[in-house]
Parts: sequence; C-alpha cells; structure tokens
Amino acid sequence: MNNHSDNTYDAAVLARPTTLHHGVASLVERIGNIAPRLVPYTDRLARAVERMNGGDHSWVARPIMDSYHTGWFELHEDLIGLCGPSRADEAAAGRAH
Repeated sequence: MNNHSDNTYDAAVLARPTTLHHGVASLVERIGNIAPRLVPYTDRLARAVERMNGGDHSWVARPIMDSYHTGWFELHEDLIGLCGPSRADEAAAGRAH
C-alpha cells in the first residue's frame, strides 16, 4: 500500500494520467467526430487533468465525481454500447466483469 512517503514515486504516478491524456486527446476528439454524443468526454477528461495538475489529486480516480478514471470508464462503456454488445453480453462472453 502506498503510504505517500516517496514523493518521487507519487509524482511519477500522478504524471501518468497527464502523459496518457496528451497522447490520446486527439483520439478522443476523433471519436467525438464519429459519434457526436461522445464530444463531452473531450472537455471532461481535459478538466480532470487540469484539476489534477492544479493539485487536487482526487481528480485522478474518485467514483463520486467526474474524475479522470470515471471519465474513461464511462467512455469505455459508451464505446461498448456503440459496438452493439451490452456489458451483460460482454460478461457472458468472458470479456467483462
């Protein structure tokens, strides 16, 4: 368990979502061009990264707010839905829990 005593480690962990975001932001925008109802994810994810980088680390992963993890999870669910199968179908096929 991370007791946050290693600042270098914590900084590296907190940098990962920002690095990921910079690498995939254009992909999320292209997804929005294909499926306009997914456009809000671009702003949601960018806002979460901005708040994380502003020092509020609860924006990394917190289910009760629009955190970076929550945004990606919901985008994933929407992408599954666009492909046709439901989460129940995917779980029955052994590809989701």
